[in-house]
Amino acid sequence: MKGMGRKAWLGGLVATWALLLPAAAWAQQGVEDRAAAFRAASGRPPVDQVPGGLLMVLAYAFIWLLCFLFVWRMARRLATLERTAEQLEQ
Repeated sequence: MKGMGRKAWLGGLVATWALLLPAAAWAQQGVEDRAAAFRAASGRPPVDQVPGGLLMVLAYAFIWLLCFLFVWRMARRLATLERTAEQLEQ
């Protein structure tokens, strides 16, 4: 069993290196392709395509809906459990 643990650990290490080495090479290639001089942006700054306020309100509404559904489901399950407990007591 101890040998299997070492093999699994070694396999995980090899798999990690196999995934990380190409990513490191790709990141290094990006550094060499960058421009060496600073270029100022011209014109107006870009405008947000999606309004952040609306997304925030929708996210909060979605979370509140999930919380409400969770509490409602737990209340239904509790009522069922109480009915079952009453039937068992009789």
